[in-house]
Amino acid sequence: MMALRIWLRIPEKTGSVDKALVRASLCVDLRKLAESNPSLCGKLVFPNLNKSALLSLISLICPNSNVRMGGSKEDLIRLILQFLHEAKYKTTLHRFEQETKVFFNLNYLAEVMKLGEMGKAEEYLAAFTDKHANIYSKAMFLELQKLKWEATTPSGSLDNTSQKTKLLASVAMLAKKNPALKDILSFPKMAKSRLLTLMKQTMDWWRPHSCSNSMSLEHIPVVPYLCGEPSSLKNKLNGTGPRTKVDGVLHSYSELVMEEQPAAQEGSPLLSFAK
Repeated sequence: MMALRIWLRIPEKTGSVDKALVRASLCVDLRKLAESNPSLCGKLVFPNLNKSALLSLISLICPNSNVRMGGSKEDLIRLILQFLHEAKYKTTLHRFEQETKVFFNLNYLAEVMKLGEMGKAEEYLAAFTDKHANIYSKAMFLELQKLKWEATTPSGSLDNTSQKTKLLASVAMLAKKNPALKDILSFPKMAKSRLLTLMKQTMDWWRPHSCSNSMSLEHIPVVPYLCGEPSSLKNKLNGTGPRTKVDGVLHSYSELVMEEQPAAQEGSPLLSFAK
């Protein structure tokens, strides 16, 4: 902390060369402090990985994903989204949804709108579309502006509350008709902890085979689908047998998302979003 405080106190009028030297020296000090900090021990060095290691592994254990709509990359994104949700990394989850644009989470949009966090709602929507994209996007942003205005007025009256409910439902309806969003509103069904299960299945196979000089990836366990199709978790592998399919019981990510929402009352906008 001392080195950081000194850094922040470097006079702005100090010569650029002198300032660069001071900051370089402070960087060295900060690194030494970090390396000696028990709270950061083991967290300062990232392991060496092959480029696109996880994507390559996914492509290997599910060859069919390369020829499906979206391919391995989008399937991997969906697996990561499910993992982030189950691990309760909510901030990262919704940021990842915005950056990847594979799944538009109407339940999350409804949640922030109901909480009156209109800045978050507009930011989330803007990550997927803009008001100039089509008439539905334009109307959605307009409804958010109306809701923002409603949030600044007294909300004690029944009429005001009713109006907010109508605006929430309107945004959901527009999203389902919006060509920029309608194809990414649903999430495929998949087994709970699907990504971790696939990794464990692969590692369980890899460990006993990795010491064999005659090891071949031809016999690595494969799955017919990563997500979106029913399968069962059965691993009947042997050292020389054919490539084996791994299956599992599936659950809806959309249902998982709804679990973190408060129970919706009949006629509430949350029910409209969930349909």
